[in-house]
Amino acid sequence: MALRVPDSADVCVRLPVPMDRVGAVVGRGGDGLRAVAGRTGCRITVDAKAGGGPRLAYAGRTHAVATLVGPQANVLMGLAQVLGMLGV
Repeated sequence: MALRVPDSADVCVRLPVPMDRVGAVVGRGGDGLRAVAGRTGCRITVDAKAGGGPRLAYAGRTHAVATLVGPQANVLMGLAQVLGMLGV
């Protein structure tokens, strides 16, 4: 897979992911992330390492952070995919 350098038209969206739902987004061995990236064309990462990386405090709980980057339309499609994985 070729890496694409972000350009000025790219947007970045960060989404809180409840720690108990990280597995549903990431999938086995990262399959979920690769599927979202393949279907939408945006880049997606989820930082859920214990004790490391960004965390969001939301509704009194700590959440991992899903980051989606790419052209606006692609990121919106990716966001819809991730929200579906979360059951929202």
